[in-house]
Amino acid sequence: MPQYIVICRMQDPLDPELQRKRAELRPAHIEGASKLQAEGKLLLGGMVQDEAGNPAGSGCICNFDNEAALWEWLDNDPWMLGGVWHSVEVIPFKVAEHYLKH
Repeated sequence: MPQYIVICRMQDPLDPELQRKRAELRPAHIEGASKLQAEGKLLLGGMVQDEAGNPAGSGCICNFDNEAALWEWLDNDPWMLGGVWHSVEVIPFKVAEHYLKH
């Protein structure tokens, strides 16, 4: 299954309205991410930070059947739908097998 690094950035991480919206939508975002993790699609995820440690976006390494399936998830994520994410970078990636063994 193809793997990807995904970096989603906020337009202005210091905008209080954007931070409020991010916090409001976070439970739904985490619920969706947890479902993907249980399905084996989300290997690792977390917060992209600015230099001061403020939330500036999100990053993950994931497995999807193809890039179209990845974009279907991204386009329907609460933070994308809510305008929290401003830009998204998708990079094809291959996790070394020894990191996938538990």
